[in-house]
This record gives sequence, C-alpha cells and structure tokens, in this order.
Amino acid sequence: AFADDLARGVLARHAVADDPFALSRALILLPTRRAIRSLGEAFARVSPGGVAVLPRMRALGDFDEAPSPLDDPTTEDVAAEIVPDLPPPLSPLRRELLLTRLIQRWSLDVAKDEARGVMRATTPALALKLARELAALLDQATAEGLAWEKLKTIVPQELSLHWEQTIAFLTILTEQWPKLLAGERASDPAAHRDAALRLAASRWKAAPPSFPVIAAGSTGSVPATAELLKTIAYMPNG
Repeated sequence: AFADDLARGVLARHAVADDPFALSRALILLPTRRAIRSLGEAFARVSPGGVAVLPRMRALGDFDEAPSPLDDPTTEDVAAEIVPDLPPPLSPLRRELLLTRLIQRWSLDVAKDEARGVMRATTPALALKLARELAALLDQATAEGLAWEKLKTIVPQELSLHWEQTIAFLTILTEQWPKLLAGERASDPAAHRDAALRLAASRWKAAPPSFPVIAAGSTGSVPATAELLKTIAYMPNG
C-alpha cells in the first residue's frame, strides 16, 4: 500500500528515537486532503510504538479559502508560508453559486423565443450543473495556462456556426467572470493556488528550507505543480 510504504520510509529516514518532535519538522506534500488522511492513518498503523507527533502535511491539488495550499500559520520558519500577490481566493462553493447566477442571467438574455415571445430560461438545477462544468473548465484552462483569446481561431470555418454559439456561452468565463471577480475583490481559487505553487518553487530555489520537504503521490500533470516538484527534487533536504 502506497501510504503504508511512504509512512515507513519517512519514519526510517526522519524519526529520531530520543527526539519525539523530530518528525514534526518534516513537510509532506500530497495530492489531496484525502491522501493526507490516508497517510495519517498509515503512520498509526506502521509505527511500532505509535507516533506522538505527525509530520506537517499539505495538499497540492485541493484548495479552498486558505491563503495558500502550503500555508502553515503556526510555524514561522516554513518557507512555504507563501501568499501570492493576489486577492484572497473564492471558496469553491461561492464560485459555483456565482457562476450559476451568471448562467441564469445569460440564458435570459439569449434564449428568448422571438416567435412566441416567451423566455426559456435555464432551470436552476441545469444552471448549477453547467456552473460545475464551467468551473472544471476554468480549473483546467488555468492549470494548463491556456489563453481564452485563442478560442475564436481554433475551429475550421465550416464548423464556425456551431462554434460561435459555444463561444457566445463561454463569454461567461472570458468576459463576465473577470469582471465579477474584480467586483468581489477575490481571485479564482485555481489561479491563486497555481500562483502560490510557483512562488513556493521560486523561493525554495533561491533559499532551500532547512527542514525536510517530501512530495509524494503527485504526477506533476499541472505545470505549476511540476515546477515545484522539480525544485524539491534538487533541494538538499528535498
């Protein structure tokens, strides 16, 4: 089991018999909060005498209202206590609700049946489903560093009519979403997370932390995460 083997390896390398707090100085970066819970349980299983103090563990892939996926407000010496120069991130739930509102407003503007003079607005349930799809697209585009302005040039001319309808819908993300974020004085959570990871990579490259930093279970498929993994791989204690 991956979590059990990781726990054994960390204990073998960083646990000190006469220092019960030695393990707590290590920082382990995992893909998700679920992975953090699994690793915490694994430490309890594989440690012969039990673990009094666990290593610090942070999730690279999950993000919420925290300033940074690497933030540790209780420890002053954590170089990853990094808050990018961005407004605080929206919570995922708040983002869904705001996108839902934009979709409902958009549907009222463009879905009018002119012949019958009736409005065929998107239902709240469908608007919420579409908001979750747009949020996933927004995360993917942010992670891959994609440029929204290229949308209009990537489809052949013979498909342009259908694509124009798609682009019209995506103006929710390309035009309305940035304005809404500015009004909320907030940043998109995925953009905030990526900025924090890139800043951590930059600062750790310039000044590697003195404590052990272990990244485990991440494939580095997101460019910002890959940049941080590469930095950790070349650190003396990484």
